[in-house]
Amino acid sequence: MLLVGGVFQIVHAFMTRTWSSFLFQFLGGALYIVGGLLIMDEPDQGSVLITLLLLAAFIVGGVLRIVIALRHRDMTGWWVLLLGGIVSLVVGVLLFAELPWSGLWVLGTLIAVELIMMGVTWLQFGLTLRHVHGQSGA
Repeated sequence: MLLVGGVFQIVHAFMTRTWSSFLFQFLGGALYIVGGLLIMDEPDQGSVLITLLLLAAFIVGGVLRIVIALRHRDMTGWWVLLLGGIVSLVVGVLLFAELPWSGLWVLGTLIAVELIMMGVTWLQFGLTLRHVHGQSGA
């Protein structure tokens, strides 16, 4: 799931190159892909390294979503993006607090929570942009 999520995030970054956050979206997607490849290659030996990579991705992704949400407070539903960023940030901090044992039992759950929140927040943000674009073009 990380690998697929990373690919989609990189594709999204290239589709929205005019945004100021292109580099951060691209790097976030690259982190997801690296994490996915590490999990598939050596799940037992790399659990702590994978956990560190994931918590970095969660924290960076959460902070970026919080910043984007705060920059777009004038848009309907901005708080959903903010909530997603806060959840990602909290998940990253909790994962760090439980090292090294968190790498053995939490990865699947945290990946699922992160990907669900990322999907919901980007869907909401995209629907809001569609609505705003539809109003300006009329």
